[in-house]
Amino acid sequence: MIKHKPLSIQIWLIFGFTMVLSLLLFSLVPWALSDLLEPGVNMAIDRIQLSVLEMYNNREITLDELPFAEPVIHPMISTTLSHIILYGDGSYLSATRLPSAAMAEIAGRADNLDDGNFAAHAGRVESANLFYLIRRIDTGAEEAFIITYGWDFYRDDIVKSFFYRFIGVLGFILLICLIPALLLARYISKPLVQLESHVRQIADRNWHQPILVKRNDEIGNLAASIEKMRKRLIQQDKAQQSFLQNISHELKTPVMVIRSYAQSISDGIFPQGDLASTVKVIDEESERLEKRIQDLLYLTKIDYLSTHEPVNDRSDLSEILHAVISRLSRRRSEVQWITDLPSLVVPGAAEQWTVVFENLLDNQIRYAAGRLAVSISPEQKETGETVTLVRLWNDGPPIDSKVMEKLFQQFSAGPGGHYGLGLSIVQRLVHLYSGRIWAQNEADGVAFYLEIPSGKTHVTRQESL
Repeated sequence: MIKHKPLSIQIWLIFGFTMVLSLLLFSLVPWALSDLLEPGVNMAIDRIQLSVLEMYNNREITLDELPFAEPVIHPMISTTLSHIILYGDGSYLSATRLPSAAMAEIAGRADNLDDGNFAAHAGRVESANLFYLIRRIDTGAEEAFIITYGWDFYRDDIVKSFFYRFIGVLGFILLICLIPALLLARYISKPLVQLESHVRQIADRNWHQPILVKRNDEIGNLAASIEKMRKRLIQQDKAQQSFLQNISHELKTPVMVIRSYAQSISDGIFPQGDLASTVKVIDEESERLEKRIQDLLYLTKIDYLSTHEPVNDRSDLSEILHAVISRLSRRRSEVQWITDLPSLVVPGAAEQWTVVFENLLDNQIRYAAGRLAVSISPEQKETGETVTLVRLWNDGPPIDSKVMEKLFQQFSAGPGGHYGLGLSIVQRLVHLYSGRIWAQNEADGVAFYLEIPSGKTHVTRQESL
């Protein structure tokens, strides 16, 4: 099929098909011109015949004195017209002779002239077109007919001349179009061949050569999109390599500690002084390892959610925060919790928002000096959009500006030098619902803010712990 051919071949096939179709259409020109000219030729013959009969009827001439042959120049005729007087007994008067077969046909048509006084006919006689008009005339004695005829050389010449000239013009146009068609095929196919080569290289992970196609048409847009994809793949590859390096380090450390401590116990040695303290370290490292694995699995889940249409779930943030605070507040009973949690419903599954606030409040508890505040409230933006604003505050030390810049990146070092995926997971989940999250140092502590597009929300009562 044509769609499986190279683009240049497709262009040439379409060009050739167009030319062949044009030739086929214009091969019908002689037939069309013949049908167009024939009524005019008959009308011209009729007019000339009537003029001759008018002289006869006015007794200006007799039948013997007819101008049996006369040259005629007319827009539709340029030939010599001849007249024949045909009598009922088969005899006739004529200055010229027609072939016997043509004369027999004319006599037969004259005998069958029953529907009127005249009739026009055309036929092919000895490879030439013959036009003739038969008209009944009144001689006062016997039945007679006048036949006016002419050979149609002029019309054939017009058709042939027009057709040959058209073929010449079409051939000239074809020759003139060959060069533009060749240049067009090259202009279109060359950058596509280059793009195909670049895409093959990208598929082989050889994506360090930039794509340079300086065009502003659809091919240029395609090249720009592929170049954008190439840059993103490079960034993703670097991020993946960095991720694998970091996660291998994060997983290797607790595994090494667990193995070394287990080996020490089997050798009867307790690195932490006694068995209970040593086992406690193993348990803490196992918990750390478990947390890292859970984070990795959840990142995979977020990737899945981001490429599929999210379920249209809605969750009450007040219920979620009360449940999370109730679990985490037991870690540090000395911390004072200040909450302002009206019932506000936002898009998203409760399980995902639980992960968000567990990670955030885990950090809040870790760094809080003695107080921790959580509040949610509806906000009206200047654009008229309704959002839900969540504020998580603790009275801990401020975050360093360098740490703040990379706070939500994977394996970035947080305050205290802790590495992890928690804040990265939080940011990706918030972005999943077109929300925003940011942190800022305040006069008396550090606050994290979440802005969640909430649509229609409802406010009930305020509760506090």
